[in-house]
Amino acid sequence: MKGEQLEFEILAEEVRRRAGLLYDDRELATRIAARVLGPNAVAFDSTMSGAAYLRRTDDGWQIVVNPRARDVRFHVAHELGEWALRALARFEGTELARERAANYIAAAILAPEEAIRRAHQAHGERVRAIATEFQMSQTAIVLRLAEVQGDERAVVTRTGNILVRTQGAFPWANVPVVDVARGETRWAELAKTHLRGGIDEGRVALRVR
Repeated sequence: MKGEQLEFEILAEEVRRRAGLLYDDRELATRIAARVLGPNAVAFDSTMSGAAYLRRTDDGWQIVVNPRARDVRFHVAHELGEWALRALARFEGTELARERAANYIAAAILAPEEAIRRAHQAHGERVRAIATEFQMSQTAIVLRLAEVQGDERAVVTRTGNILVRTQGAFPWANVPVVDVARGETRWAELAKTHLRGGIDEGRVALRVR
C-alpha cells in the first residue's frame, strides 16, 4: 500500500479499536459511532437535504443522518472517517481530498483488510456475495477490493461517472472506460461485471485481468 493508504488503514483500525472491535468483528456503523463518540453520537433528521454530516456539540461530536438516504450505514461510517481525520490526524488537505479520505476510512472500518481478503478467497469475484457479507454496496466493495488486493479496478455509474481505485499500473485515462462499460469489446484486458440493485443499479465494475 502507498503511504497515504496505510495512514488511512491505521486510522480506521484506531476507530475500530476504540469501538472494542477485533480485526474480523462486524458491527453496525451506528453502534461503532456510539462506542467511539458516545451514546448520543447519531441523530436522525428526515428533513435534511443531504445524507449525513458531522457536527460539534457541547458534549463532543455528533453525526446527523437522513434516515431516508440510501446506504445509511456507509454514510455513518464516512462521518466517522471525517471525525478521525479531524480529531486524530489533523488532516489539512482540500475538501475533495478529505471526502475521498473519509470514504476510504469508512470502507476500512466496515471491511477491515484481513476480513476482505478472506471474503475474496471464499467468494472470488462474486461481488454481490461479498457485499452481502459486509452489508455494503457492491460499488464500495469493488473499490475496497482494489485497495486491499492492490490491483486495478473502476466502477462506471449509469450517468458515466468513473470511480477509480488504482495502484498506477494501468492507464485508465487512456482507455474509454465508459465505452467499455457500455459494450466496447476490444479491451480484452478488462473484466466486466454488471452491478444490480439499490445504489448499484446500472453500474459496471471493471477490473484489469
